[in-house]
Amino acid sequence: KVYHKWLFYFSNLILQTALKRILHCLNNFSLGIIFIIAVLFWIFCIKHGLYLEMATRRYPLFFVSILEAVAGTIVCSIFSMVLSKIVFSNAFSFLGKHTLNIMCIHNLDLYKNWWAPMLSTSTPWLAAGIRLLEDLSILLLLFIGTKLFRRIKYKNQIL
Repeated sequence: KVYHKWLFYFSNLILQTALKRILHCLNNFSLGIIFIIAVLFWIFCIKHGLYLEMATRRYPLFFVSILEAVAGTIVCSIFSMVLSKIVFSNAFSFLGKHTLNIMCIHNLDLYKNWWAPMLSTSTPWLAAGIRLLEDLSILLLLFIGTKLFRRIKYKNQIL
């Protein structure tokens, strides 16, 4: 196992940009084969405890861990390319633009104090669904409130 090796700082961004450009040049058949191979390799590595942990600088089987990270990047990139062609991609785009807001709402939604005592522990799917609806509802209210505030502010500046 390799510990505390420092990969250069922007290696993940450079890799992701290069892979995105390469993947956009390939046809659908090639993308499908690459996707299947990458998913199988990625799952194999994860099942056997081989993963790249950047926070603790842990790289078991150094080169294999880096290949596993590349496979994961390929899987996520191809999945994003396919998802962008789906009809609901505008909704995903909206959620993607507001992920920081969603994270803040999710951390501040008082789930442990408010919803958790009301729900039994035997229904985790129900609890997850209610929490998701709560967080998205708060995001929608925040978005509408921000739009209204900007519209009122803009009208006051014109007058």
